[in-house]
This record gives sequence, structure tokens and C-alpha cells, in this order.
Amino acid sequence: MTDWVNNFREIDPVLFHAKRLLIISLLVAIGPLTQGALLKKCQLTWGALTAHIKQLQKAEFIEQKHIITLKGPRALVDVTQKGIQIYHNTLTQLKEVVGKIEEKRE
Repeated sequence: MTDWVNNFREIDPVLFHAKRLLIISLLVAIGPLTQGALLKKCQLTWGALTAHIKQLQKAEFIEQKHIITLKGPRALVDVTQKGIQIYHNTLTQLKEVVGKIEEKRE
């Protein structure tokens, strides 16, 4: 079997999902966001967002805390150090896979 196929198997299965990768990418790039802001930026339903947040929390890639704002209580979501590390590892692995595929095509 080709090595790039094996590289796919090494990618963390929690982040190997487009919406969860998008959530982590937003948190790394922008910083902490409320669930409402994530909902709008990711164009998800509340149920889907909640499910993805639960998976990311279970893997300890994000953390959530409740804050009080002028608009009332909000759930603030932030990426953890473990989440940042796995995010960068995942991007590196994906770049390697793309590179190997491009080499095969040449």
C-alpha cells in the first residue's frame, strides 16, 4: 500500500472532520469565541455545533467556560495547548500527504 495512505491513518480522527477542523482553525486564528459566533462562522445548527464541541472537549482540544456579558450569559470556547499542538501536527500531516500525492503524479 502507498505510504500516503498510511499517513491518512495517522491523522487524529477527531480533527479529520471538516467542521471540527474549521472550529479549531477559527479558535487558533481568532482566539476565544462564543458558541453563537462559532455557530454563525461555521454555518452549523445548534445541535451539530454542540456535538462537535463535545467531541473536541472529550479529546481535550478545546475548553468551554461560561461568562457574563452585557447581553447576558454566554459560553466561551477556546483552544487548549493540546488542541494547538494537534492542530499544527494535523496540518503538517496533511501537507505531507498532499506532497506525496503530487510526487506520484509527476
